[in-house]
Amino acid sequence: MVTVHALSPNIEVVAGAEAPALPSALEAEVTAIWNPERARRYGLVDGRIFSVERFSAARIEGRYIPYRCLVAQRADPTLFTDLRVRPLAVSGVLTCKGGIVFGRRAADVADDPGRWELVPSGGVSPDSVGSGSRIDLGRQIRVELDEEVGLKSADVSSLKVICAVEDDKTHVIDVGIAIVSPLISAEVLARHERNVSREYAELAVVARRNLSEFVAARAVIPVSRVLLEQVGFTFAR
Repeated sequence: MVTVHALSPNIEVVAGAEAPALPSALEAEVTAIWNPERARRYGLVDGRIFSVERFSAARIEGRYIPYRCLVAQRADPTLFTDLRVRPLAVSGVLTCKGGIVFGRRAADVADDPGRWELVPSGGVSPDSVGSGSRIDLGRQIRVELDEEVGLKSADVSSLKVICAVEDDKTHVIDVGIAIVSPLISAEVLARHERNVSREYAELAVVARRNLSEFVAARAVIPVSRVLLEQVGFTFAR
């Protein structure tokens, strides 16, 4: 299940001070999950992710915390009571000349391998923090667009915040952002083919008249379905 939250088009996102150290017993629980997971998944790094602490339509407040806390909470959802990790992410609804862009996630990614979603998407990195500890969501979605699809800022004609979608199970909060590109679909697909990143095994540009059929025939993640509904499309449940 997911919950949709209305957001101001000028939503303010603020990062607080560094998260305090966990109580020793809780840290031991997190470490007991993290160490085997790090050994199992080559290249796994304990970076920093933004976790939401206070949320309203006009303002989101939170702080950066160790990624290992999220890994532990996912492995043992009962830890949410103490860890309270609510990761903030951005999810684009990219429209080009030809339709809406979807990506099929690669088989080796950690989340939702092989499933289809709107592109681009990703967590809010510390690099998006600007003056006054404010986070620039527009900058973050442009970074994701470049890294995952190969489109640059010059390829975007507009960005608009749609809403936030919170996954009631994982506690991830995705800020949906409508992205309009003047490029034709063939160029978007070509940019992805030339791109180094392989977050998505393939892209598809779907004409609006074919959206219902496309979504019905594929494993599209719930957040993407909800975002499409928020911009005016309806689908059978």
